[in-house]
Amino acid sequence: NRALLNALPDMMIRIHKGGAVLEYKKSTPFDEMIFIEDSPKKTVAEIFPDDFAHQLSHRLNRATETGETKVFEHRLQVDKNSLDVDIRMVVRGKDVALVIVRDVTLRKSAEEALRKAHEDLERRVEERTAELTKSNLKLHEEIHQRKRVEGDLRTAYRELKSTQSQLVQSAKLASIGELAAGIVHELNQPLMVIRGYAQNLLANTGPVGEYTTSLKRIEKNTARMTNIINHLRAF
Repeated sequence: NRALLNALPDMMIRIHKGGAVLEYKKSTPFDEMIFIEDSPKKTVAEIFPDDFAHQLSHRLNRATETGETKVFEHRLQVDKNSLDVDIRMVVRGKDVALVIVRDVTLRKSAEEALRKAHEDLERRVEERTAELTKSNLKLHEEIHQRKRVEGDLRTAYRELKSTQSQLVQSAKLASIGELAAGIVHELNQPLMVIRGYAQNLLANTGPVGEYTTSLKRIEKNTARMTNIINHLRAF
């Protein structure tokens, strides 16, 4: 059993309720920090740093009173050296407890590294989320602007088509106007000649001549055509 205990990396101390160290087993991680002499008269307060000795004494009293196993963690600091330790206190007989001190510095360092990595990951996730949110908002704004531009282009296209139709209509009207002006010019001269001849014949034949009725009809219709030509000229 002694060989098995010595193979364990834990420091083991049997302590009396009053604080006296009754028996102990050394452990390599603690050799440079805690020096326990062979004298059984050493007390917890004389061996350990004040804060650690206070923790041991306080919990030792509670353990011997209740008989319960006490488990707690502590950072053992001696000069510039420090260790994170896990302490288990088991009552072994009347007013005596076995204290098992285990070095958990590596575990604590790993936990701290894991905590920092987790915090760093959360920070990076938050930053990336913020970037994606910003990019998403920018994309929505670009989509909105694009839709607005497309709407403006559709409106401009409709207005262009309407203007084009109006220009085509205006060109047609202009062509009709030019055609009408040509027709007026070509018809006006012969019509004036016909009407003039009819009026001269009416003046020479008198009101009851043989061709009076026909001449009056010619004069009347040429006057009508003149009015039509004048309307076309105004157009």
